[in-house]
Amino acid sequence: MAKLGLVGLGNLGRALGEQLSKASLVVFDRHAAKTLENAVTVASVADVVARSTTVVSCVPDDAAATAVADELLSAAKPGLLHVSVSTLSPVCATDLERKHQEAGVGFVAAPVFARPENMRAGQASFALSGGDAALRQRAIDEALSHAAPAERCFDFGDSAGAAAAAKLTGNFMIAGAIEALAEGLDLAEGHGLDRQQVLRMLTSTIFDCAIYRGYGDRIARRDHSEGGFSMANGLKDARLIRDAAAATRTAMPLGAHLAASFEIAAMDPNISHLDWSALALHVAGLAGAPPTPAPPGTRWDGHPSSSATSRR
Repeated sequence: MAKLGLVGLGNLGRALGEQLSKASLVVFDRHAAKTLENAVTVASVADVVARSTTVVSCVPDDAAATAVADELLSAAKPGLLHVSVSTLSPVCATDLERKHQEAGVGFVAAPVFARPENMRAGQASFALSGGDAALRQRAIDEALSHAAPAERCFDFGDSAGAAAAAKLTGNFMIAGAIEALAEGLDLAEGHGLDRQQVLRMLTSTIFDCAIYRGYGDRIARRDHSEGGFSMANGLKDARLIRDAAAATRTAMPLGAHLAASFEIAAMDPNISHLDWSALALHVAGLAGAPPTPAPPGTRWDGHPSSSATSRR
């Protein structure tokens, strides 16, 4: 019997599965065509439960997480542990914890910080909460340690909602960095500077960090190719951040601005199918999305400093 199961083979789930398949792994996705090399594919969540003692779920939103949990709990057996690495609302994470407790099943919220390429490169990190310290250690030992070292697993205590809030905090700051990079590099370009040269200066000095390097490179090159973190997921997270702030009467004017921006960007057919970093195209006020990835050194006629004639 496989000891480890995975539900969800989307962009991130597949990359996670490649790491988890270092162990004996069984997988399921609602799209039957999605399988994973070096793993056993089964036909349902119940089949995953039947073959596993620990199940990891990686799904896109609260509704999907709740549906998976309901199926998992209906097939649960003694000693089962469910580890959710999805980005959820604190309310949903807390509700899932309650349902699992009532069913006598272990539950740990462990939302992951990683894009698919970072997951494959061993650069993932996890925020953990829920259950007790022993259960969270089990989640690390049996599942998360295949994707991240112990020092990249951060324990936020016994309430499952805590890790969800920590993840939303991080995603808010990433979205804010995308906005800042977009506006800053447009400012530089508007004054005749090469945006990639400016980025190289910034990320080798005062902004030498993974988010500014990774998203900065995408934004400087206007490479917002699909396959990473979708605009739809960006909108979902922006809404979760806004709602989490409202629930605690936390003033987040930038959060409100980002939510409004993602609402508009997600409805723009030119960019709605791209990576969430394509918010930069909305920020720039472009009438249409340029090719993705853009040719090196390209300066778009849609830049606000260009003439009205050049934007036609």
